[in-house]
Amino acid sequence: MARYQVTVNAICPGFIDTQMTRGIPDQIREQQVAKIPLGRAGQPADVAALVAFLASNEAGYITGEVINVGGGYVL
Repeated sequence: MARYQVTVNAICPGFIDTQMTRGIPDQIREQQVAKIPLGRAGQPADVAALVAFLASNEAGYITGEVINVGGGYVL
């Protein structure tokens, strides 16, 4: 795709506070959040900000990357 000036990247969200993760029992949620170095669950806006950046002209030279959005916690 790069030869056509199309960038391709992968975003790997970590533990994001969504309707799905809110359905996890509180004790398990707290255990998961405790493992995150930043000490909080991510927000959808955290992922959206990266999507917006990667779609912008400012990210025109970034391609072939796998980017974790997980507050420092990587599986």
